[in-house]
Amino acid sequence: MKDFETTMTAVGLPPVFIDENTDFSTLRLGGWKQPETNTEFVTRVMDFCPTGALSQMFIIEAIDRYAKAVAAAPVSDTNGLIDMGAWKRTAEFLVAEMDKKYNFKGN
Repeated sequence: MKDFETTMTAVGLPPVFIDENTDFSTLRLGGWKQPETNTEFVTRVMDFCPTGALSQMFIIEAIDRYAKAVAAAPVSDTNGLIDMGAWKRTAEFLVAEMDKKYNFKGN
């Protein structure tokens, strides 16, 4: 087993040992990380931005502006992938939630 570990390390790959206790949800093969989920991405950019809390303000403002624009737009035909009525209802939900949390009414 030591030869395997030495060989893997020599070629720049972390050795991976799989047994009955292996947690596949956290396994990173070949040193590649699994892609971030959307939630992980938004959390990371909101919590770890070089300009600090400005990223939070920017993201909240962007969500508010886009949700209001979609909520105000007429419902168009579905594009085959997204039902535009559901898209608009999602925007209306987000506008209401933003208004409750941030008192954005009228902005």
